Amino acid sequence: MADDQPTEDVPTGYWVAFGYQNHVLPVPADDAPRAGTKVAALCGVLVPAGEESERDDRPVCAWCSGEVRAGNVRLVPSPS
Repeated sequence: MADDQPTEDVPTGYWVAFGYQNHVLPVPADDAPRAGTKVAALCGVLVPAGEESERDDRPVCAWCSGEVRAGNVRLVPSPS
């Protein structure tokens, strides 16, 4: 992220656990990319809406964590 880029312009997301890893789900989830009844994490992995849980001891998705480290998404607390 550029030093002069306002943080309010950066998309937000929060960590969720589903599948074999923890992923970042864009916020608000209603605006997140969808395929049918599923929502997509930053990496594109899909999960049925509502089947994600809070971040746990699973490994983190390399793509999602890379996007956070690069400043392409700002993490916020889970809305639940």
